[in-house]
Amino acid sequence: MIEDKIARICWNVEGWTKPSGPQGKSKNKKAYEHLFVFGHEEWLLDMTKLIDGWHYAYLQPIGLHREKYIGHTLNISLYSIDGETKQRWWVGRILDVEVISQEESRKAYLAYKENRWLSEMEQQLASVKADTEEFKKISPDSFAVIRYRPKNLQLLDIPQEFSASDPAISASYYVLLNQK
Repeated sequence: MIEDKIARICWNVEGWTKPSGPQGKSKNKKAYEHLFVFGHEEWLLDMTKLIDGWHYAYLQPIGLHREKYIGHTLNISLYSIDGETKQRWWVGRILDVEVISQEESRKAYLAYKENRWLSEMEQQLASVKADTEEFKKISPDSFAVIRYRPKNLQLLDIPQEFSASDPAISASYYVLLNQK
């Protein structure tokens, strides 16, 4: 059975294909994206890095509770919050997202390393003055927590703004919510 979920992703003005720097990131001084000037979802929609037709990525709401979801297939609606304006935006959704094991993450990490994609990602972070040393600390076990096929990506042509009081979003931090 495929579950329908909702996930918040970090703010990004580059379409989640590469890091976009501090613009719109959380102003919370304890937030990861504030401290290191990037979130791990910066590459969530980067379709230039496929492994056997799959895109591997990190999604914090799943990464925080990975063991609960390993082996599950999910349809995930995505939203983001502009940290400067506090506006909330529906971005789109990804169908048939597979939550992967640590072993599968290690395999993806090795493929990224062999293809020099990790180096490219580090360069992208450096170009927006993000913390490349923090990126280098990422364990191969937790490099990726999901995979999906590009054909299952359904982005809105124009992101849709929604209210902070929208009942669909019962929390605004990085938790995986049930779709209502």
